[in-house]
Amino acid sequence: MSYFCLSSPITVVYTIHYISISNKSSVRDLGFHFLPNLFPTLYFQEICCKSLKLMGFIKRISYEFNLDRSLKILFCSLVQPISEYGFVIWNSHFSIVILMIEKVQQKFV
Repeated sequence: MSYFCLSSPITVVYTIHYISISNKSSVRDLGFHFLPNLFPTLYFQEICCKSLKLMGFIKRISYEFNLDRSLKILFCSLVQPISEYGFVIWNSHFSIVILMIEKVQQKFV
């Protein structure tokens, strides 16, 4: 995979012993999805999906809880670390990504 900032990337075919190596559309390393254009949308979609699934699980197991504090502790210990992991690296300045993360937090409230 090669990274680019142009609308028309330069494609190069790499070979080893006259066998061409296929290019990948994305690479996953340490939980991050790296796309050739370096936009973090795929990563944030995965995080939001994982957080919403975990919140559904929390709601299913905690329907008998009477205290709001116990739900907040579950959210802060299970869901919030997923949504905050690697946020410093991407430092989201895309408005759509900010809305996706805030939608997860608003769904909890």
